[in-house]
Amino acid sequence: MSHARFTENETGLEVDVETVFCWHHEEARQSIVTYPAAIHGQPGRRYAISQDDLARHFTIVTPQEIFITGYGGHFDRPTKKQKELANQ
Repeated sequence: MSHARFTENETGLEVDVETVFCWHHEEARQSIVTYPAAIHGQPGRRYAISQDDLARHFTIVTPQEIFITGYGGHFDRPTKKQKELANQ
């Protein structure tokens, strides 16, 4: 999972992008794009978009410090039982 600032290509608006893993496909990722709100200090509207759409419509702000969080082991999902239930 990572958090980074991107610029929307069409408008030049800076947004916050959080990239997360999908439940059943670890290699698949989606990004949550959060737009700034009209009220200062409040989060704006949020959209889930694919990696292809992120690459097509946004450019990462450089330079910047990007925070990445690694997970694994105990909290990998879905669990074996959850996978079995999904395949029924």
